[in-house]
Amino acid sequence: MHDLAERLAVLGFQAFIDFRLEDEGAGDGPFIASWLTSQPQPTPAQLEAAVPPPPRRLIRKTLVKQRLIDLGLMDAAFGVLVSQPVCFARWFDMDYPEVYADDPDALALLEAIGADPAQVMAP
Repeated sequence: MHDLAERLAVLGFQAFIDFRLEDEGAGDGPFIASWLTSQPQPTPAQLEAAVPPPPRRLIRKTLVKQRLIDLGLMDAAFGVLVSQPVCFARWFDMDYPEVYADDPDALALLEAIGADPAQVMAP
């Protein structure tokens, strides 16, 4: 079951701006204690239907690089990255050792060098 605050966020509402939740500790979970916006409060059916998207999957860049090496495509990938300094900087940034498996720039790079994104970005 998704959290009430998450469901309200999916519907575009923000905690402490549009609503305030409370939990009396009786085991029933949080409830809307105050509705602070002029917009109508969502119905239980709307809340039930508001499911947050699944979390985005991260993949280690070292794994992606190893897979490109194994496929014989690392030279091609490096060539594309060198021609695009911003992408090069993002890819080799040591502060961010992972990339989202659905990152549009990463997927475009893989397609540009003829790699199968599903194979390279697999879990």
